[in-house]
Amino acid sequence: MTGGEKERDFYAMSRKHSRAMIAVVVLLAFMCVIGVAHRVIGVGGVRVELSRMDSLQVIPTPVRSDTFMIDVNAISRRELASHPMVRDTLAGRIFAARVRYGGFINSHQLVDVFADDEAVKKLLPYMVYDTSKIVRYDINIDDEDMLVEHPYITRPFARSVVEYRQKVGEIKSYDELKKLKYFPRSKAEYLEQYINFEKTELFSENN
Repeated sequence: MTGGEKERDFYAMSRKHSRAMIAVVVLLAFMCVIGVAHRVIGVGGVRVELSRMDSLQVIPTPVRSDTFMIDVNAISRRELASHPMVRDTLAGRIFAARVRYGGFINSHQLVDVFADDEAVKKLLPYMVYDTSKIVRYDINIDDEDMLVEHPYITRPFARSVVEYRQKVGEIKSYDELKKLKYFPRSKAEYLEQYINFEKTELFSENN
């Protein structure tokens, strides 16, 4: 091979490598723009590794397929404990509170009940609240001892309810109930969901 031929081959090879490198640079720029995940590409015999561009895109954390929604007013303790984000002790505390309150209305109330409980707060996105399953108290029938079983009803308020019924008669609305002495105003938005005004007399075999 003559000197001129070697020189031409050298320039031809240089141009070939230059084109290959330009292609690599262009592809790198393209991959950066679209934020492609970690992979390896090959161009012109040159292997290039592209890293994940976390700074160029926000990748949402995938929800685990086994993480199901919780109907907090209907789920059993066993089902609750089977949730991947719930330990058995937490399931027990939530279930016990549901029994005590008669169910929950919304996430605000749940946070209010479990104040500063980070484990419960992490569960909020997975919880739904079927309020049709809430246990309601018959305000015109239940006696004092029955009424005070609810955490929002104090003994003095329960007594004022019974005394009002004896003196005035049935309580027809929540607005009327709110006028009674010792009404728990700080829990007014929640208590309404636990009161039933429809029943006005006890059921008996003679009815």
